[in-house]
Amino acid sequence: MIAALMFAAVSQAQVDIHDNVPSKGNPWYEVSIVIFKQPHHLLQSEQWQPGKEISLAFPRHLVSLEEPSTANVQMGAFDHSRIGLPKAFLAQPPTDNEFVKMVNRLSRSPNYDILYQNSWLQPGLNKKNALPVLIQAGKVYDGLYELEGTATLYLARYLHFQSNLWLSNYVQQLEVTKPWWQNADDTLPNNSPPLVNEVAAHTDAAMAMGETITRYQSTRTGVLNESRRMRSGELHYLDHPLFGIVVKVTLYQPIQEKDSAETDNDQLLSAADEN
Repeated sequence: MIAALMFAAVSQAQVDIHDNVPSKGNPWYEVSIVIFKQPHHLLQSEQWQPGKEISLAFPRHLVSLEEPSTANVQMGAFDHSRIGLPKAFLAQPPTDNEFVKMVNRLSRSPNYDILYQNSWLQPGLNKKNALPVLIQAGKVYDGLYELEGTATLYLARYLHFQSNLWLSNYVQQLEVTKPWWQNADDTLPNNSPPLVNEVAAHTDAAMAMGETITRYQSTRTGVLNESRRMRSGELHYLDHPLFGIVVKVTLYQPIQEKDSAETDNDQLLSAADEN
């Protein structure tokens, strides 16, 4: 029930801000993140928390990364040599070699299971205006994700990365509903003739009309809710006994459009060099 409410809240809370991010005068960053399960023997530890004993909630406003499309690629959305500001919160391949090598090492290791990996560009905003990025990954159980939560980059006096993520273990539960004739029989007055007798010849067919519903219940949950002060250009590791996060944030320098005077000067210098 709680998980269903959270799912509904996510659907209502997402805002379309990809083209309306306040970015003028703000520094821009490339954010690269990979989330992975810890070694299997740790998954059996006491670090799991019963799902009913913790409170999980998405923030009121959050943003989903826009997935790249063929149009994005053709229009050069990932071309960092283009003039002007890029599109914020557009999922893209990571450009940082150190981060790429880390992801490759995790992928090759039999001890880790990568749940999520992504990179994007965004402006650095203060904590009040920062936009949490929605993360949903891992196995899916009727719309419920094994890994859910948000990741937020914001600027205070320093650069900060805030994780609010939870990894859940789901079990399957089967619920068998009564056939229609049993439900009808339950609503009849006591002096009414038994409905079962009227359909005795069709018992097998009536039983077949009962429905088996599969539901998934979260039995254990591990939460990683941590704020980390960061330095741009450094790998940071956020640790939990059940899963871990490696994140790297690098300063991104958009190429600014030159004014007309600068353009004229460049053209004159270029012409002089040719002569």
